[in-house]
Amino acid sequence: MKKRLLLGSSIVSSKGSILWSVVYAWGAGLSTPSLGTWFGPRKPDGCRTRAKAVCWPEYRPSRRHAMADDAVRQYLTFSLCGERLALPSLLVSEVLDVPPVTFVPLAPGHLRGVVNLRGNAATVVDLSQKLELDAECHKPTCLIILERDYDGDTLAVAALADAVHEVVEVADADVAPPPDMGLSVPTRFVRGLAQVDGAFTILLDADRLFSLEELAAGGGE
Repeated sequence: MKKRLLLGSSIVSSKGSILWSVVYAWGAGLSTPSLGTWFGPRKPDGCRTRAKAVCWPEYRPSRRHAMADDAVRQYLTFSLCGERLALPSLLVSEVLDVPPVTFVPLAPGHLRGVVNLRGNAATVVDLSQKLELDAECHKPTCLIILERDYDGDTLAVAALADAVHEVVEVADADVAPPPDMGLSVPTRFVRGLAQVDGAFTILLDADRLFSLEELAAGGGE
């Protein structure tokens, strides 16, 4: 079974499929070589988009600005199953309409497959399942592409969203800790709550939500 887990991801021959191998091996307790041994360092190619892609580098703060003012952070807000959520905008490279998704067998339910991003594959994460939201009202229209570090290499992860809204600035002083109970999503994925345009927004902990541990685990675990 351990060998099947690793071989199941090899049907997609691109960089993103390596993330599937690492996720499966991590969940099976197997050791894995550095991602760089498979495909070498990632080459930056700017922010190129296809038709219907939304590329917004002008909305993203420079890392110099972010380091200079740690009290204020920028978040990309989006909707999912009627909830208003947000991810750090520095991690987001682009927002796309949902393209065809290639199914990958033997994957946890919240991993929907992979999509082709200019010749590279990005793992598609169904946040409605991972965050234990009502899937019946989930109508994804776009993908939020995030760049995450896995074992020293940067790979793309695509999160399904019902709608993407805007980039907002939130001061750390205005972020409230998540309550112990009564929240619509598991608190382990929540950095805090903030009021944006008069409505409470859940600030997600991207490091925990998109970690290898959580990608390998089943939804709701």
